[in-house]
Amino acid sequence: MKAIIPVAGAGTKLRPHSYSQPKALIPLAGRTVLSIIIDQLQSAGIREFIFIVGYLGDKIQDYVTDKYPDLQAHYVHQVDRQGVGHAIRLTKSLVNQDEVFVVLGDTICEYDVQEVVNSPYSMIGVRKVDDPRDFGVAEIGEDGFISHVVEKPHIPKSNMALVGVYKLKESDQMFQCLENNIRQGLRSHGEYSLTDALDCMIQMGARFQSFVVENWFDCGRKETILESNALLLKKYATPADSSAFENTVIIPPVSIGTNCVIKNSIIGPNVSIGEQTTLVPNRRNGHALIEVLHTAQNVFGFLEDDILLYIAHALKRPLSQVYGVATFYHYFRLKPPGRHTFVLCQGTACYVKGAPQLQRAVEHRCGVRFGETTKDGKVSLLTARCVGSCGLAPVAVVDEQMAPKLSEADALARLERWLTELEPGP
Repeated sequence: MKAIIPVAGAGTKLRPHSYSQPKALIPLAGRTVLSIIIDQLQSAGIREFIFIVGYLGDKIQDYVTDKYPDLQAHYVHQVDRQGVGHAIRLTKSLVNQDEVFVVLGDTICEYDVQEVVNSPYSMIGVRKVDDPRDFGVAEIGEDGFISHVVEKPHIPKSNMALVGVYKLKESDQMFQCLENNIRQGLRSHGEYSLTDALDCMIQMGARFQSFVVENWFDCGRKETILESNALLLKKYATPADSSAFENTVIIPPVSIGTNCVIKNSIIGPNVSIGEQTTLVPNRRNGHALIEVLHTAQNVFGFLEDDILLYIAHALKRPLSQVYGVATFYHYFRLKPPGRHTFVLCQGTACYVKGAPQLQRAVEHRCGVRFGETTKDGKVSLLTARCVGSCGLAPVAVVDEQMAPKLSEADALARLERWLTELEPGP
């Protein structure tokens, strides 16, 4: 049996926390979502893992290599994020008709993993929710077997939501259904979903038994991650010694990483502090710079000079520092954006691998320079100092989707589609 863990998402619902860190690696109760998933599956005897990576995928690979050096790990790159079904389709050659255990990379559940692995049936994890319209939904018979699944139904016929944990014995049938859906362009809510493929399998005679997870922690949204962190701290946090930190009070549960410097602070409850953090209170209220820039851009659409001046004054930060942060992260815009955005990485690896040639070709096709928007307002050309995927150079971020190892031909093809598309109707 092989584990498949899709972790290609950009984590847009967790911004600004996911600007420089994949959402699967965001610290949670002193661990990461990914480490909890791997530990659960390893405890049930699964040794071979397939990670579907995309945004900041090199960080996923570095983390797994460092923390799990003995893990038999494979990596598949999802260049265009077209849904979980599309992502899993990319693993076909690695699966090679073996049974698979799929866990979505932003899902933490508590359940008997060994019991699910040992079951003679394919299985799908579910949990009752108040409003199932934002989830895949399973219709379950009295015998516990699933008769139908549907992705985010407008009128749900069940309140049993799919939690993102699946054991599939008939992997060849799964790939057949995924390929049929992709070939026919059958999408749900604009994406190729795994749910549609599972329903295809059910219609072909596959039997899926449901299992109810004991707890389900939502780690993919800012609105719920603090609550999940608090609940997980009660399970995983180890007692912290306040005497190790100068003039500091610790109120459990908390998790404090190694090599931290903390002085004159009150920590807790329900707080996680990452490794090598320095926490020394001072009189300057500048700790929220990224969050303030993010909020300002959400309100005004972009960060013009007057906004940056005001933020620097309000946070008592040098304007050069505020401008440096605003220009470092590719998400921030200093001019009104076009309908589409093309962000070219200017890091050393990308420069060596051909970013200057890409830049010249893109500017020639669009008729504007980087930092400008085409006259018709269709495309904004932007640069970023580094997007954190040096192993995939040259890299661009096109409409917030990572485009690794981008060739000149592929870049121009994307731009051609944007520049020749019709204006949206009224």
